[in-house]
Amino acid sequence: MPSISIKNIGAIKSAENLQLMPITAFCGRQGSGKSTAAKLITIFAWLEKAIFKKEIDEKELTTDVFVKKYCGFYNIDNFFNKDSYLKYNGDICDFEYSNQQFKIEQKDFSNYKLPKIMYIPSERNFMIAVENAEKISGLPLSLANLQNKYFKALKSSAVHTIGINGYKVEYDSQTQTSFLTDGENKIKTFEAASGLQSLIPIAITTEYLLQKIETADFKALSAEENAKLEIEIKNILENKNFDENIKKILIGNINRRFKTDCLWNIVEEPEQNLFPESQDKVINLLLSANNRFSGNHLIITTHSPYILNALTLSVMAGRIKEKFLDNSIVLRKLYDIIPESVIIFNNNLSVFEIKDDGTITKLESPYGIPSDNNFLNNYLEQSNTMFDELIDLEAEYES
Repeated sequence: MPSISIKNIGAIKSAENLQLMPITAFCGRQGSGKSTAAKLITIFAWLEKAIFKKEIDEKELTTDVFVKKYCGFYNIDNFFNKDSYLKYNGDICDFEYSNQQFKIEQKDFSNYKLPKIMYIPSERNFMIAVENAEKISGLPLSLANLQNKYFKALKSSAVHTIGINGYKVEYDSQTQTSFLTDGENKIKTFEAASGLQSLIPIAITTEYLLQKIETADFKALSAEENAKLEIEIKNILENKNFDENIKKILIGNINRRFKTDCLWNIVEEPEQNLFPESQDKVINLLLSANNRFSGNHLIITTHSPYILNALTLSVMAGRIKEKFLDNSIVLRKLYDIIPESVIIFNNNLSVFEIKDDGTITKLESPYGIPSDNNFLNNYLEQSNTMFDELIDLEAEYES
């Protein structure tokens, strides 16, 4: 599994060798660096993909290009200073930024699963709240990228389910307008509650990308890509030093560069503006999507104890499933409590907590279950203690 180390970048002071599991969560206060960590992971995952597909040459990845172009895409280029350090050990490349120098080391490509990478920022409500948002220019690049994918997803079908209370989104291609309906009532999506506006891009875009992976038809190649592909294949076919078996292998390797195998879904604050029960549903939606394909990764940032509790329940369910795999009665009762599609096995989850001093540490996981001892639960405990103190104060002076 990939890992990342981060030092002195934005609010993050020290994060050593964070192992990225199929499901990875960063929890912390506002401005603590959760999004910075998620954005850096997104950048490195995308660079690996681009190098594999030969969309960029590693010689082009100078220090300035890495910081200004790729980190600038996510507005974190100004977070670097002379003491900044980065190390990303990926599936096919190792990247290092040290002493203001950027280095790449390529590794074995043979087992690489080509991902589609989608970063879903917290500003996603904007696309729903503003009518005709697709016509607005000058948006932050990460939001514009999501906007592009979201409107492709929206137009791909007349009806989309979003996983909460039977709501669906209907798209009218004639008027280019989207509506939210519960089967009885229908309103324009920009008139919907803010929590639903936050959820709609997550649900629709995620399902759209998974379906494209499933059909092995993520996108039609551009004219430039087609031209390059034809030249590569022609050169292989005309090479007299290659026998037919070698030619088949080489052409197969070229085809691999265009077939997407899995999804890296990076979601900022999936709980945004949602009622606690709905937070459970959105995390279940994301977990179910992540379990669809081997190689999928879900990375979330959160400051909601309900999200962590939902992850804990899914891991506990995974523990029970492993323990009673041959007991159909237990499994049937288990799936009545936690849907099978959202179960997490304990070695597939990492939860990282960002401390007030800027350090990132992995939350302890006794028996594979994330510990209750994190700042989110501690704050709830603190508020309960304060309430008890108020009760005691009232009782003391009332008598």
